[in-house]
Amino acid sequence: MKISKFVIFALMVLALGQFALATPTENKTVNVWFFYTSWCPHCHEVLSSKVLENLPDYVNVVWFQLDGNKTAQEIFQEVSDKYNIPAGVPTVIVFKDDPYSGVVLQGDKPIISELPKLVENLSETTNNVISTKKRTTPVKRDLLKDVLLIVGTGAADSINPCILSVLALLLATIASIKAYRRVVKLGAMYIVSVYISYLIIGLLLMLGAMLLINQMSFLAAEVATVTKIIVAALVGIAGIINIKDFIWYGKGISFKLPEKHKNKVIQLAKRATIPAIISLAVIVTLVEFPCSGMMYVGLITYFVSSGVPPLQLLAYLLLYNVIFVLPLIIMVGSVSAGKKVEEKISKIEEIRLRYRRWFRLIMGLALLGLAYLLLVI
Repeated sequence: MKISKFVIFALMVLALGQFALATPTENKTVNVWFFYTSWCPHCHEVLSSKVLENLPDYVNVVWFQLDGNKTAQEIFQEVSDKYNIPAGVPTVIVFKDDPYSGVVLQGDKPIISELPKLVENLSETTNNVISTKKRTTPVKRDLLKDVLLIVGTGAADSINPCILSVLALLLATIASIKAYRRVVKLGAMYIVSVYISYLIIGLLLMLGAMLLINQMSFLAAEVATVTKIIVAALVGIAGIINIKDFIWYGKGISFKLPEKHKNKVIQLAKRATIPAIISLAVIVTLVEFPCSGMMYVGLITYFVSSGVPPLQLLAYLLLYNVIFVLPLIIMVGSVSAGKKVEEKISKIEEIRLRYRRWFRLIMGLALLGLAYLLLVI
């Protein structure tokens, strides 16, 4: 429901108790609306800088804390729609008379660095000539840090014993039926199918996270906070379980391929057909997701919470999945090079079993790191 300007100002007086409706008597008066949440670290950077408190006396600052405040959320939704800006905090609207013909600043660095000068320039105008440009300053991300995070978490996830054990079992089964010539073809088809299946799951997770964190957060801001806390808790628990397996492998709760599914894997592998291998990859991806998916869930939630645009996040997912299947590519490539296929497969399985505890430790530490990131953003 659209809210009129009169109702917006009235609601602010009643619910927020911070905004004066009276028309300014001095032409220099500038209004600053600051939208923030208590859990946003970028908002805390703005608050810590004291940039709002240090503005001149002719500036009227209105504080809109979105946590659980439906009035503030409705106003922010209205402002976001009018300016066609990303629904993210911290956001500042600077104007003289019309709140919908102002200047928008988003992100802690633009607000801290540009707000004082913007206020000074606007105060010297007789109207909203400057503000009618409706310019926005997007939050700039450090692409290198994002890529390093993707490569690091993708590499940690790629050595997941669950996924590696299935491919090793697949290759061993193919070798046992003497289908050597089909090792590369079937192995490649398995890898491509895992890649596509995992990518589709990632896209669904991205859409779900965007709905919960970006859209619903302004209907109920606590949804975003609760969602991130729940995901962080699940990721952290998964990390602890993996670290437990480093010390007491297989005891108690453990992420591994259930025994009842191993026979299904062998049956599909023995068929040695492309449809069977594709079915195997899809089934394994779904069954193994509790084992391999927490890294994925945590990373996607982190990027959505950080305000990464959908197309950029799609590119991140494409890169992540390349890293994720890289060990599988190496395994198939090493088996296909030369002869002695069964001997090479046996060697791969020996290496996997020897280092599986260390694989668990690396995954566990990476998951705990992701859980921390989710809690601090």
